[in-house]
Amino acid sequence: MIFSSGIFIFFFAIVFLIQWYVIARIPGEERRKKALFLFLLFASYLFYMSWDWRFGFLILFSTMVDYCAGILITRFQDRAESLNEDEASALPFRRKAKLALLVSLLVNLGSLGIFKYFHFFAESFHALIVSVDPDFGSLEQHGLLFRIILPVGISFFTFQSMSYTIDVYRKIIPVERSFIRFALFVSFFPQLVAGPIVTAREFLPQLETFPRVDSSDLREGCRIFLLGFIKKSVLADTIAPYADMVHADPGAYGFFGTWMGVFAFSIQLYLDFSGYSDMAIGSARLLGFKLPENFRMPYLTRSCTEHWTCWHITLSRWFRDYLYIPLGGNRVGAARHKFNIFAVMAVSGLWHGAAWTYVAWGVSQGLAMVLENLLKPVMDRIRGRLNKLGSWAIKAWDLLAWTYQLIFIVISHNVLFRIEDISNSWPMFKTLLGLEGSMAMDIRPTHYRTFFLVLSAMIVGHWLGKKYFHDAHMRSPLPRWAENLALPFVLVALTQLAVLDQTTFIYFAF
Repeated sequence: MIFSSGIFIFFFAIVFLIQWYVIARIPGEERRKKALFLFLLFASYLFYMSWDWRFGFLILFSTMVDYCAGILITRFQDRAESLNEDEASALPFRRKAKLALLVSLLVNLGSLGIFKYFHFFAESFHALIVSVDPDFGSLEQHGLLFRIILPVGISFFTFQSMSYTIDVYRKIIPVERSFIRFALFVSFFPQLVAGPIVTAREFLPQLETFPRVDSSDLREGCRIFLLGFIKKSVLADTIAPYADMVHADPGAYGFFGTWMGVFAFSIQLYLDFSGYSDMAIGSARLLGFKLPENFRMPYLTRSCTEHWTCWHITLSRWFRDYLYIPLGGNRVGAARHKFNIFAVMAVSGLWHGAAWTYVAWGVSQGLAMVLENLLKPVMDRIRGRLNKLGSWAIKAWDLLAWTYQLIFIVISHNVLFRIEDISNSWPMFKTLLGLEGSMAMDIRPTHYRTFFLVLSAMIVGHWLGKKYFHDAHMRSPLPRWAENLALPFVLVALTQLAVLDQTTFIYFAF
């Protein structure tokens, strides 16, 4: 079920009505909570299995392994603490707790590796063998290739589930004894298939009580969901054909056409993914749950490093907490610190997809962030000197930094992230530099009119978001009566502007 589809709206309406008009009236707090969690768990599995019924068994298996691992980790750690004065007797229990954690990590990462990366590594290995022995033949001839279906959202729920066992092992959170509550944390349908990535320390405490919503929660949930729907179905799906047109045949367009195509994809990627996140956050809020922010106007940032604090925030935070900090973070030597930055971004690239283009994209982001870290003292000194010249000098410097960030992110998103064949990356890059291809305006007026309309809408959205929702903490620019009055007109306009052909979200592939 796609969030922007009619079937999801119908599905969510049923879930919403049953939760608030049936379950909420059950007497007794504990009975009401138990009924709600069972119902939401059933609804979440129904939602996930609507893509393929077999996916349900995978997420159930992962849930059972991590639930048991959490129980065992706590049991062994408690036993070790009771024998703390006898270190020799406590050591085997500490090792067993670490083994339980290791099993959890191996199951999650193993599932991710098999379903997502098997073909990638098999084909890469085959290419290496063929380079040595051209007569080796195909993978099919040797029985080394078979069809594996990539489960939707596996990259998200495996990371989410791993956060629980790691935090239990670190004693950051207590073990969850209720299998129903833990299973709901792993499979909660609004954020199941494309995030935001919610950690156990954020979600499980919300299951301590029956959720409560008031009129402001309902209003905010509807507003956020509607904003996400507009981003996806009105803007992202409208500009998608122009991005696809250029990337389908990168060599067919000249300088202006290629630049329009790469900007179109960057706009589509942001609107598509942040639109999904908004709809996930909004629908969860309507059910009484709060999900973390995932985007914070990333195209207003002034460096690649700052960009990744505002884009896919929950993934960046996950890598910070569970990879960057365990590697030593910035508490190590200068060289090791730079390596940690690079390693995290390189792994992030591989997380996004099983292709060398994603690896190269992650490496490019890592190199940019390392370079920015090296040059930070110099940039700070320059900024300090410019500050003495006046505000105009600082604004000019900030504009230059913003331009650098935007061009780097846009080019890397397209030349490496979006392009299907890495061999086309260099020709497209040369076209963007004006070294190849025609300099004539080889795009139709209807194409760039649509492009600039969507671009203008995104610019206005960033400005409104910064003014009313970020700086003012979600303060609506309209009074309540005006917002309620405008809602019917917005819904009618959406029926005319939204793209009727439902397209899947880009991040469903990750």
